[in-house]
Parts: sequence; C-alpha cells; structure tokens
Amino acid sequence: MHPMSLFFSFDGRIGRLSFWSGILLLTVLISSFLGLLMSFVGHASAHQALDVITLGTLVFVATLGFILLTVIYFAVIAKRYHDLDRSLVRYLVVIIPLVGPVWALIELGFTRGTPGSNRYGLPPGTVAGEEPFDAEAAIRRWQERQLNEPLRTAYPMVAQQLTSANSEEPQFARRRTS
Repeated sequence: MHPMSLFFSFDGRIGRLSFWSGILLLTVLISSFLGLLMSFVGHASAHQALDVITLGTLVFVATLGFILLTVIYFAVIAKRYHDLDRSLVRYLVVIIPLVGPVWALIELGFTRGTPGSNRYGLPPGTVAGEEPFDAEAAIRRWQERQLNEPLRTAYPMVAQQLTSANSEEPQFARRRTS
C-alpha cells in the first residue's frame, strides 16, 4: 500500500505487518515533531523571552502538527479495524481504564484479519478482479504433481499414454500396410 493512502485514507484494509509499520513510523514522526518543538522552545527561551508572535506561531504549528498526526493515527487504526470487519467505533474500547488499551492492542496488533472479501473491500495484497491466493489449492496441485512425477520419470511411455488417454481429443494412427 502506498504510504499516502496508508496515512491519509480511511478506506480499505491493512494487515498486521502494515499496521505495525504504520504505528512505528507514526511513533518516529511524533517523536521527531516533539523533539523539534522542544528544541525550538529551548532555543527561543535561552536567547530571549518568548514574545507573543513567537508563542502564537509555536502554538499554531503545534496544533496543526497534532491534528495531522491524529488524522494519520486514526486512518491506520480504521483500516486495521476494517481488516477485522469492524467499524472504527469499536476503538472506543480504549476508554475503559487499563483493560481497554490492552484489548485494543491485542485486537489490532495480533488478531488475524477476516479471510476473503468483507464489507470494507478485498483482503490486503489483492488487486481488484484478481482471485486471492489460495494456499491450500496450491499445495493440493503440488501434491498431485509429486504423485504423478515418479510415473513420468520411471515409465515415460506409460505416462504419455495416460495423458493422451485423458485428453478429450481422440488419438488416431494410420496402420502401415507394407
């Protein structure tokens, strides 16, 4: 998923790996933003008293940064809940003291998403119009090939006759008359 759609779109679904990657990147962004603000305040207060314009600018930038980071946070959370076939309203569980944040962390970070399509779209990693990868069917096809492989290598003529007998087109040969 493209980082812009991961951070600024509330549509679609993301898996656990994308969720943890988004949360890690968001943590780095928040830490960098807070460090930048603190260094600005420390630099301004060391040289002079904060005047009204500097303080107003600082509050404005801090408010915009807080709003931006909050939107990014809820976009990542919403897409993860969509993968679990739940609404973002479910995140209100964090209001419950002590239990709520732990519950949300376990549910978002460690619970497997719903297989196949749900009301929020296709599973993460699939493209519209493309069938999602079916691991069980791939394993069955591989096992069938393995079962037929010894027959092909040990008795190539028998394997050829079996494959030609299974084809829908009849095999005719001309008899030599000489």
